[in-house]
Order: sequence, then structure tokens, then C-alpha cells
Amino acid sequence: MGNNESSDELLVSNDSGGDAYVILTPTKNFPLEKYFSSDFGLSKLWEAGLNVKNVADLYNEWTVVKRSIHEKDKISSAILNFFTTAGILLPLNRAQDLYDQALCNPLHYLSAYGWGVLETSEEICVTLLIKYNGGGDLKMAQFRTLANWSWVINTTCVTLTKGRSLWEKRLASGYPLVRLNVEED
Repeated sequence: MGNNESSDELLVSNDSGGDAYVILTPTKNFPLEKYFSSDFGLSKLWEAGLNVKNVADLYNEWTVVKRSIHEKDKISSAILNFFTTAGILLPLNRAQDLYDQALCNPLHYLSAYGWGVLETSEEICVTLLIKYNGGGDLKMAQFRTLANWSWVINTTCVTLTKGRSLWEKRLASGYPLVRLNVEED
């Protein structure tokens, strides 16, 4: 069943200070080459020396692997290109149901429950990148969610919202927004 026939929603509000780009996948390990019908920036990631097969790899390349300060611009540029090409744009101070926002989003054709049946979980993996207006470092977060949960992105983290509120945080902290892991000179 497609989302046009489903009542599932994934509401996300952006109060981060910049634009958010979001990629939804059934799991962290879902192969990106199978996810997209064309390149969508994967080749730019590989050209930048990033060994990325899925969003778990992408997040680990961003947060775990120590990069030299000299690699920062090349890697940040490749990752930003990937997210702006393949992701769903969520502008600053906007809230959206992300399930039906992009044709490259497999959730457009299959509900969260449908993906869950295929992947033995009803959870969806959300990977997002924040590009701050006026410059500054990019930040990334990754988390899993169920259908019909609402999230708000603020300046430091992504957290569940209270009830059906789009902007009121349920908790003071959540999944952290992380900068690229760069070695200090």
C-alpha cells in the first residue's frame, strides 16, 4: 500500500538555524545503490575518498573517521552535494510530512509498515544534514523512528515533540547534531 492510501506521517519541524536535507531509508544498512535509480551524488562521495555503501557508512565517515583539516572542504562539499541531490529539503522554520515529499523516496510508494514487513521492523532510518544560513560547519544526525511520530530539529539535536505539537520538544535533549570529525592542528 502506498502512502497516498495510508495515514502514516513523519512530521519534522526545522528550528535548526539552517536548511535541513533529509534521507529516509528502511534501515541504516539498506544499500544506497539499490535505493536510487541513478547516481544522485554517490560518485562524488566515492571520488572524495568516502567508502559509502549505505547511510550507516555515511554517518560513520562523518562522525568516527578522523579527517585532516585539509580534507574537510572536499568531504563536506561531497556530502553536501549528495544530500542536496538525493535528500528532501526541509527549509528553516518549516514543518513537513516527509513521507511523500520526493519521488526518490521509496516511502512514497510503500508505507512504513510495508517497509517494515520487508525489513522485519516498522522503524525507518532518518539521516539528516544541516546547512546553516550564512555559513558555518555542516552538522549531521541519524536516528530511527516509527510512523506517526513527530520530531523537531533544533540547534543542537533532534528530539521528539510533545503529542501532536510540531514545535514543542518532549525532552531537553535528543539525537545530537554532529560536526565532521576533524583532527585539530
